[in-house]
Amino acid sequence: MMNRYVKKMAVATGLMFTVLTGALWAHGNVTPQKVDITGLEPLLGDQWVEQNPYYGNAKAVQIGEGAYAQNCAMCHGMGAVSGGIAPDLRATFADLVENPDEPEGKYEIPDGDELFASRVVNGVVRNGAVYMPAMADKISQEALWSIWAFVSTLCSPDQVDADNDECAEVGDTKLKVKSHLVHLYQK
Repeated sequence: MMNRYVKKMAVATGLMFTVLTGALWAHGNVTPQKVDITGLEPLLGDQWVEQNPYYGNAKAVQIGEGAYAQNCAMCHGMGAVSGGIAPDLRATFADLVENPDEPEGKYEIPDGDELFASRVVNGVVRNGAVYMPAMADKISQEALWSIWAFVSTLCSPDQVDADNDECAEVGDTKLKVKSHLVHLYQK
């Protein structure tokens, strides 16, 4: 009786190990998907812009949400809630603020644009292991900044856990977005 139990556990453990190993190896083989940026103001030149030009742009947020689902969610999780492989982007870049010095309610993430640009342009490699592939040579700058515009609307885990009026649910996926940015999701 005990022998049968041990065999079943060994088989189950082996299957689980095989599945997990396959999932980890698959991380490096994600094929970036083309993103339709129709409706976004194009960014001129090959030079990477230093700040996201699409904060507060509803069209960019819409494009970014779809582009994120196609190109980022596999590792970073749906709604930027970590999928277990890569960091929870809501926590990494949670400091979206309205910039009173900019007309038309432009938004910024202090130092976040620089960090985001560094990650998508250079990728993240440690000791020869690719933790995040460089995406800027595979996906347009406009598409990447629209992804960033989308991520910047999401509530941080602390805001979600606080269960207050800072966050509101939007869409069929019940994304938790910053209340002052809900208008970007209204069609």
